[in-house]
Amino acid sequence: MELALLLRGEDKKTPIYPALVVADGGDFARAMADGDKILAHAVEQASAADCPVEPIKRVHNDPGRALVRTRKELGVEHVVVPWDGTASRGLRSIPDDGGSAPPPSVMPAGATSRMGHVIDELVADAGVNVHLSRLPHPLGTCSRVVVLIPPGVASSQAFFEGSHVLARLCKALGAPVLAIAQDQDASLVRESLGRAAELRLEVVPYASTRSWLQLMNDTVRANDLVILWGVREREAGFSPEPSQV
Repeated sequence: MELALLLRGEDKKTPIYPALVVADGGDFARAMADGDKILAHAVEQASAADCPVEPIKRVHNDPGRALVRTRKELGVEHVVVPWDGTASRGLRSIPDDGGSAPPPSVMPAGATSRMGHVIDELVADAGVNVHLSRLPHPLGTCSRVVVLIPPGVASSQAFFEGSHVLARLCKALGAPVLAIAQDQDASLVRESLGRAAELRLEVVPYASTRSWLQLMNDTVRANDLVILWGVREREAGFSPEPSQV
């Protein structure tokens, strides 16, 4: 919820839709009751931020398919999905603590089956930006945003459009941006992010994706929000490295 609220920027009219899917079977009544508690907490968070909110609960044995269908019905363009770092068959749309201790966020995500069936379904839905988030600390503690950009992505229309979303997030956080981009993409990254908003921006170039992990180890520090810019298969700039990282 914290990330969803920040991504809205100055849009005060569009509601947030906290969504939860309950499987039809097992201890159904208890699952529904637990879902009501989770959604109620999300509504409380959104209301405290003076944000319109419309909670959604679906009964379906395929949560990924149910979420994709709901997303299409509502015309939603951005989906925020919490991820605990492990593969999972099921996915709750909101953690039990409501995200109060909700590092790194991936937007949009280049997910693989290691991330679970639900996330795979959402990423396969080409009409939406998936913000896959793993946030063990409140976003308010973020002192810098580090963005890792795969080769060739900076020249795409998707990056140009996504840079505005990124700029909106960084502006809301009041944090400087460190963009890690391939040598030949550095100028395009500066241009796109600079055009999106006035940001305190630094670009660190890399020669090869093989240096990513070492570069991240050398660069990332405590209280950084790390964003891995993912690309779907068959889209310009796709490579398997983001999933490996």
